Amino acid sequence: MDDRAALEGALRELVSAAAVRDVLLTYAAAVDDRDYDRLRGCFDPAVEAEHGGVRTVGVDAIVAIVRGLDSFATTTHIVQSAQVRVEGRVARSVALCTACLVSSTGAGTTATVRGIRYDDVLEDRDGRWVIVRRRHRPLWQYDVPAIASPGLPQPLLDSLAAYRGAGPRE
Repeated sequence: MDDRAALEGALRELVSAAAVRDVLLTYAAAVDDRDYDRLRGCFDPAVEAEHGGVRTVGVDAIVAIVRGLDSFATTTHIVQSAQVRVEGRVARSVALCTACLVSSTGAGTTATVRGIRYDDVLEDRDGRWVIVRRRHRPLWQYDVPAIASPGLPQPLLDSLAAYRGAGPRE
């Protein structure tokens, strides 16, 4: 193999790994936005999944599970540490996620913060990477009191007012 072919192969692998990471980020954003069409686009229609030990088949099952988050006032999924290994048209990824699920009741607002590990197998389907197998493993969790939609903190509001020339709020 000459240097050019090796370079082209390495470039293809880097581009594919970036595309796989984009699928993981798109998944997180789609979950938080409750965008179920975009969520479906992250998966093969016949995806095999395991969520905390419960096995499912098909993207409809994944959408049904994610719809369970509709009862929360808001959610934020932050995907980090995505390790991706590409072998041709198949990729394996391990990604850690911190998810914050905010619920409001008459008793107050609570944030459930969870650590999650996603073990995924993805395939390149005509230039589009999709998840064909997923293992969703909750690692830890805690609950804390929260403020729902707190707005901007006062020091930032003061800075914005000063920037606009209105001076700080009193």
